[in-house]
Amino acid sequence: MRLLLAASAVAVLCIAATLAAAPAGAHSEAAMQGDIARGIATAAKCEGQSWSVEDYSGCIDGEIGHAMDHDQASRAFQLGVYCAAFAKLAQAYQAGTWKQSLVDRDAAQAATVDQYGSCVFSAHALGIKAARICTTLGVTCDTFNAALHHWQRVSRR
Repeated sequence: MRLLLAASAVAVLCIAATLAAAPAGAHSEAAMQGDIARGIATAAKCEGQSWSVEDYSGCIDGEIGHAMDHDQASRAFQLGVYCAAFAKLAQAYQAGTWKQSLVDRDAAQAATVDQYGSCVFSAHALGIKAARICTTLGVTCDTFNAALHHWQRVSRR
């Protein structure tokens, strides 16, 4: 959990540094990375405001809806939000806890499958292969890809 948050924070800082140093011709890539970072930060904000996996999923949905209402829900933003949420929920499901409280396994599974599907769909829409989502997000690929593979099997059931 802390590793993912630390990795997300590092990714946001690296993306911010990249944006500051990006040449004018790299605007679309820089904008995409900025939107991904904004999505990751939005998911982290929801984590801080949520006391259960259900609250967290509701917050994620609310933030996406709010961004859509204000024309700020680029696919890259959605990738950042959904994939960060997926990683957080997968971790909570595996641990069986959310903020030191036991999770309802059925609710956690449903929320994780939902965020998994949105994460993979967003990546596909951006032309990012599932195995490269981790690189795009700036997180450890071994852990993230193992979670993707596991939840792909779960979502097919």
